[in-house]
Amino acid sequence: YLGLLQSVGRFEDCCGAIYCALEKSDDDQLDPAYKGRLRLELARCLFKLGDVRQAQEIADERVIQEQPQKAAFLLAIQISRASLNPSAALNLCETALVHWPDEDVKQAKVWTLLQTKDLAGASRAFRDLKHQNLFLSFSLNMAARRFGQAWEDIQALERTNETSALQIKRQTARFMLAEGRNQTAFRYISNQLSAHAGDPVLSGAMMEVLLKLDRGKEAIHFAKDQGSSVVSDQ
Repeated sequence: YLGLLQSVGRFEDCCGAIYCALEKSDDDQLDPAYKGRLRLELARCLFKLGDVRQAQEIADERVIQEQPQKAAFLLAIQISRASLNPSAALNLCETALVHWPDEDVKQAKVWTLLQTKDLAGASRAFRDLKHQNLFLSFSLNMAARRFGQAWEDIQALERTNETSALQIKRQTARFMLAEGRNQTAFRYISNQLSAHAGDPVLSGAMMEVLLKLDRGKEAIHFAKDQGSSVVSDQ
């Protein structure tokens, strides 16, 4: 039930259901392990709702348990990165790798190293992966300004089911902006917003391209129309 609520974006309802279930645990009706999983899902939903501080507190609480869960570490790493605290995220990565030296944790480390602008370290960690991750490869190539290879990654993503069509469109816009093709990017992003109105990442890209084109007044009006939904993509 909780997974269904999350899959359709009903995170507030999901939080409410979890709070109700946790209230029953006051008289020890819930198994401690199940209670821990509920709190982890609560942290995940709070994070989606933008309550980063409370989500971080709950995730950190799950990380220091006697029997830590990989899911708790991965969520804590994600929240630390979102809080612009990559050093904390990197420490969590190193600790998690001691327990689970697998692809999930290794990929989290690459993302974290990219956030710290440690391209050499991110490249080394990326080469340590056993399975190719095209989305991660694209981000690494973009950070290193290897635009030819980044474009090949986008084309490869289009041929696979590794990521959604919307995510590919977001990265295509990012690619055009990075190459400095601002007019082309503006037309592309405008078209995509017609199909994906209100998408926060495409909206952030539109803000960026308007500023690059010295269309500041339009950027201000656009930001007001979008409200607080404008974000940048990783």
